[in-house]
Amino acid sequence: MSVTEGLRPAAFFEYFEAIAKIPHGSGNTDAISEYVYNEAVRLGYEARRDAHNNVVVHAPCSPGYENAPTVMLQGHMDMVCEKGPGSTHDFTKDPLRLSLDGKYLHADNTTLGGDDGAAVCLMLMILQDKSLPHPALECVFTTDEETGMFGADGLDCSDLHAKYLINLDNEIEDSFVVACAGGARFEADVPVTRKKVTKPAYKLSVMTEKGGHSGMFIHKNRPNANLVLARWLGYLNNEGVPFDLISIDGGMMDNAIPMASSAVIMTELEIDFLLFQEIFDEAFKDCDDHPHLSAEALGVQTMDAVSADDKFNLLNAFCTLPNGAQAYMEDMPELVRTSLNFGILKTLPDKVLCRSSVRSSDAGEKDALLGKLKALYEAIPGTVTSVSGNYPGWAYVKDSRLRTLMMDTYNRYYAPESGRTAKAEAIHAGLECGILLSKMPGLDIVSIGPDMMDIHTPKERLDVESTDRFCRFVLQVLREMKN
Repeated sequence: MSVTEGLRPAAFFEYFEAIAKIPHGSGNTDAISEYVYNEAVRLGYEARRDAHNNVVVHAPCSPGYENAPTVMLQGHMDMVCEKGPGSTHDFTKDPLRLSLDGKYLHADNTTLGGDDGAAVCLMLMILQDKSLPHPALECVFTTDEETGMFGADGLDCSDLHAKYLINLDNEIEDSFVVACAGGARFEADVPVTRKKVTKPAYKLSVMTEKGGHSGMFIHKNRPNANLVLARWLGYLNNEGVPFDLISIDGGMMDNAIPMASSAVIMTELEIDFLLFQEIFDEAFKDCDDHPHLSAEALGVQTMDAVSADDKFNLLNAFCTLPNGAQAYMEDMPELVRTSLNFGILKTLPDKVLCRSSVRSSDAGEKDALLGKLKALYEAIPGTVTSVSGNYPGWAYVKDSRLRTLMMDTYNRYYAPESGRTAKAEAIHAGLECGILLSKMPGLDIVSIGPDMMDIHTPKERLDVESTDRFCRFVLQVLREMKN
């Protein structure tokens, strides 16, 4: 029996179950791109699929909408792949296991892919029902948004003529996003040399409970498991505990606050590692998330340990590495202007890979922060391997016909039902709107979406009632866009 049977809109949730069976993490979008393209062709539409796996579908206007400007609906096909402790899920081949818990749809101890599966399913639902009234539509399905917006960056817009863009990549129903930050992905490698060591070995682990999107939740100062672990190792070093470092690994995505990180060390001293739990309990006592430490004795082992000098350089770098909110908007002090997230640590035999996501609404501050990271890693010394996915922000526009229409429509038809009022907001997160605007100057843009909780984490949930309202709302907006 279908998990979503009986949910509305039926076509939306049928498509959601279909794409949940298709692995579609960032960088693994061949199959979902082919599925969307084939579905558009099956439905009789003009469609194209490019080398980046983007899919563009052109839908003609309904009778009576011949004079209406073209509208672009847009969202991304890739999802963040995060799983909880104990999960054996393989995002490269396993289907997501969906569950319905009261009013929420979620997956079994993994991310759900509501971000941005909601966009994919809504567009396919609209394309499926040719009786729906709407202007000419350009449905744009992009890829690899979560890792740097590479699909949107490579999109050929020469056959796109929309005047309005409704981006479907938001997670709060009554939030109408009208501006967002720009960002970039920073990657550096720190080379290490090794020596063979025989000593008692220990695995030190840090687990947190929430993590979250590194733009939407960065202001909450949630513990970054990578940096908590580095701080723990720093405390050991400062307390004069002699230890050899074998590995340090944590995080799966640079744009998700890491929930888990671990290190393997070797020492001949008997230590109560968990005494350090009190330090972190105090450090994060006012935070809505807390790190939990654990230590596992591995017995006497013979391993290739990082040299003392390289261990010293690594720990010093992690102690000085900037992370979290760096500056706030002067006219909106509750909104972060500039931030970064130390998202990935990975140890290889000859180097340690370090990955951060940088965001800012100020292009100069973004470049300065990238320069600071470059200077820090080169001083270790390390090697900056790339600064990629460097995408522009999307600035607020005072006069927007689309924003007025959409907010008025929501307040007229859906606010009484939801008990909420539409509000225009800027966000400290990256959307593809800035890239599309740079390719198609003059686009009038609003970003919307249904309620989703804890995106980019294994606790991600999609609100079923909000999703139904969101779909009806978009259809109503399109119905009213006759001119």
